[in-house]
Amino acid sequence: MAVFDFSGSNMTARLKAVFPGYTVDDVVKSTGFDVELSDSFSEIAPPTEEELQILRKEIDTKGILRQEAE
Repeated sequence: MAVFDFSGSNMTARLKAVFPGYTVDDVVKSTGFDVELSDSFSEIAPPTEEELQILRKEIDTKGILRQEAE
């Protein structure tokens, strides 16, 4: 859903990025703490067709991860 980084002397968690299909509000609703945005906050780009092919043909050849996502 999201990626956090940590900043400051007390290493505060900050929302660095959200994956496609999710919003800051989605992340806020799913955490048990206040969400602070990182200075470099962004949306993570979806995988390219080439990256998907590598995942499907070389890493997850049996489609196990795709089944869990459905």
